[in-house]
Amino acid sequence: MEHYTSNIKSNVLKFIGSTDLLGNPTDFVNTLGSGARQFYYAPKEGFMEGPLQGGLGLLKGTGSLVSHTLGGVSGSVSKITNTLNRGVLYLSADTEYRQKKEITDIKDKPAGVMDGVGKGVKGFGKSLWSGISGIVTQPVRGA
Repeated sequence: MEHYTSNIKSNVLKFIGSTDLLGNPTDFVNTLGSGARQFYYAPKEGFMEGPLQGGLGLLKGTGSLVSHTLGGVSGSVSKITNTLNRGVLYLSADTEYRQKKEITDIKDKPAGVMDGVGKGVKGFGKSLWSGISGIVTQPVRGA
């Protein structure tokens, strides 16, 4: 019985750790761990070959740590905001808008970070405009 209880606890923690509502902390820690590992091993391996290679390894490891840290943070923030966006979208009770948005999201995936930021800002503007115009047009349609 103790074995089953232990497995249930472990699986519940894995589930909670991989939820996008919390930014997928498991993925975040794994990404940071990869950066930290490279930050340690790249200079170590470089210094075993010589001081110049050690310095290059230090630069490579530092770059990897910074890259993985920024990637982990931005990935977690993206997952949290995406989850909140979907929650607010379902609270709106506007099925027509929700269907249009889901189709747009599927068809128009960002190609990179800057493209994603641009599409996010554009989507926010469209949503804001749709909400403001809906305040005016929806009561008129119901009349």
